[in-house]
Amino acid sequence: MYLDKKTKLYILIFLFVVMFLCTIFMPQIPVSQSYHEFSDTRPCLGIPNFGDVISNFPFALFGILGVITVIKMSGGKIFLKHYHCWPYLIFFCAVILVSLGSSYYHLNPSNGRLYLDRAPILLGFICLFAAFFADRVNQQIGIFLLFPSLLTLGCAAFLWDFSQLHLGGDLRFYALLQIYTFVALPLICWFFPNNYYTGNRHLYMILSWYAVAKVCEVYDQTIFESLAGLISGHTLKHFVASIAVFVVIGMLRRAQRSLPIN
Repeated sequence: MYLDKKTKLYILIFLFVVMFLCTIFMPQIPVSQSYHEFSDTRPCLGIPNFGDVISNFPFALFGILGVITVIKMSGGKIFLKHYHCWPYLIFFCAVILVSLGSSYYHLNPSNGRLYLDRAPILLGFICLFAAFFADRVNQQIGIFLLFPSLLTLGCAAFLWDFSQLHLGGDLRFYALLQIYTFVALPLICWFFPNNYYTGNRHLYMILSWYAVAKVCEVYDQTIFESLAGLISGHTLKHFVASIAVFVVIGMLRRAQRSLPIN
């Protein structure tokens, strides 16, 4: 069945509205205190929770590598116009902040510190969504309209979460933006196959690695026990999630002016 561009956009908007309404009528999702009880709490070199802290290093490494890649390519090697690189540049800066925020959180896990971990993660999702939308649909609308709109929604989600801190926070809208991105990006690639900087295969790899990372997070204790205390699931989560960032770098390095990426 043929769908014109406007209908496809309406579907994406309708999906967000439905998910948003469902989120509003859901009960609040506070952060349980048990969330901060990770399996591997062993210190090393004077650093508490050493495994969960030091495993954030790949985020810093790939974030810096990504920033260098974007800066080198923004001179015309890949990006047709300088502003096309903005979502990618901010994405990799957010990844660097993930490394810092997550390390700080894991030194002494608590609800207050968790904000510094979650905020750059959400920013990274917003940047990735804006980058794919701009590349597939319209650069100017994606970067100058959608991107700041999503940033506003992200800020609103965290302000609401922070206002509920005395109740343990409220993760509903933080989760909404992540889940919508996870669902809508494949639809965008399906609806709008023409691309320049982004690739379908790369998107599926990014989402797959992130999904594996979430599984590692959920089975933190089980993985820790199965591997005889060698490494915990949460520590593995950091390493696995960082691979998704590396895939974004590879996607940009393969971008060429004359050929679409698929």
